[in-house]
Amino acid sequence: MLISPLVAAQDDPVEYRADDIYFRVDSTVGYLTGNAWVKSGSMTLTAHRIVLRLDDDEVCAFGTRDSLGAWVGRPVFEDNGQSFSQDQLCYNFSTGKGLSTHAVTQEQGTVFHAGKAKRQPDETVHVRSGKFTTCDAEDPHFHFHLSKAIMVPNDKVVSGPLYLKFRKIPTPLALPFGWFPLQQEKKSQGVLLPSYGDGGNLGFFLKDLGYYVPIGEHWDAKLLADIYTGGSWAVRLGSNYNHRYRNKGGFNVSFQRQRQGFAGTPGFALANNFFVRWTHNQDPRARPNSRFSASVNFGSSGNFQQNLNSSQEEYLSNTFQSSVQWNLKVPRSPFSATVSARHSQNSNTGNVQLTVPSLSVNMQRTTLAKLVGLDAGRVTLLDNVAVTYSSQMENSVEAPDSVFGALDFAAMKIRNGLKHKVKVSSSSSLGFVSIAPSFSYNQYDSFEALDYRE
Repeated sequence: MLISPLVAAQDDPVEYRADDIYFRVDSTVGYLTGNAWVKSGSMTLTAHRIVLRLDDDEVCAFGTRDSLGAWVGRPVFEDNGQSFSQDQLCYNFSTGKGLSTHAVTQEQGTVFHAGKAKRQPDETVHVRSGKFTTCDAEDPHFHFHLSKAIMVPNDKVVSGPLYLKFRKIPTPLALPFGWFPLQQEKKSQGVLLPSYGDGGNLGFFLKDLGYYVPIGEHWDAKLLADIYTGGSWAVRLGSNYNHRYRNKGGFNVSFQRQRQGFAGTPGFALANNFFVRWTHNQDPRARPNSRFSASVNFGSSGNFQQNLNSSQEEYLSNTFQSSVQWNLKVPRSPFSATVSARHSQNSNTGNVQLTVPSLSVNMQRTTLAKLVGLDAGRVTLLDNVAVTYSSQMENSVEAPDSVFGALDFAAMKIRNGLKHKVKVSSSSSLGFVSIAPSFSYNQYDSFEALDYRE
């Protein structure tokens, strides 16, 4: 049944329907039971039972339980894109105020529970006995317990003292206040909620618990931590940057302490690992004649096999490599240069190969006339003689990672050298005969010395 519209004291008409509708003759109080629905303006309310008090511009909604104790027809309140479900609710059309018990709402992948919630005319919600979590279970497996909080929809949740709970078990992990961002379109600082799971012989874990801070328009920073009940833990600090039409990249450094078993037992193992990542890419439009790029991945050799957060691809990989490179092209000339540093590391053998620096200089094919600066209007024999040139210098160091850690230069295998290559070519024709003589010159310089003395 639908009756619409019935105008109350407020401006917007009230529409309603239900399986059963009962109005007292001597009052404007109505009782809606079974699939009850009420709408006024942008507000919509559904519940098993709704009581309308039109003289007071007020509506109250209630759910019920079935024979098995499960909730049926819990009140669901929707307004301006916000949605709240609760055990019961009272709402005033005129003032925009509302009061509910055991309310639940979801925003941007987070779930917010409120023992008691009071909605204000500006749509902020004041909360007592709140739960903030990423677990979508009716009774969350883990959550931050908030004694008092204020939720600004599509913006943030600000709370007083809070602490972490597993089910009903409190933990010593507590904070004097909380700031939880609820929006993704605009950067805002706040606590990052962790994920919860079972790490096998490492114990249960909370992963990616941390804090996010935007730094101006181009930078941000994020601190994350993993905690395992078996005693393992990890800390990661990351930062990203993006300058439009210039460059973008990110930096991440991590340290972890992995503990397996108990001290004194045969299966006990303790390992410390670190890893550093850095990526940098320059927009080609920023400097057409100069380009800098970097892809850095280095750390302890056991990182991928023992890392608490290794992906399957990383776990199966036994090498990680790095490269930092700067390319330069000299304007209005045939010359270009590249300076680079490379790194390769085998996680199985622990062997590290480092090439730094690596320098190459190239000259594109050009005529001798241009090289010596002759007038372009004059045609000489030098216009038929072309030259190309390239040189490369490298310094390579190879050793186990333990040798690098101890800076034992005597145990390192060091190789270096310099290579030059010059090619001169020409072309001419004598009638139907074409002649194209050319010659090349290669030079290799090594800075190693061999001592054959006994």
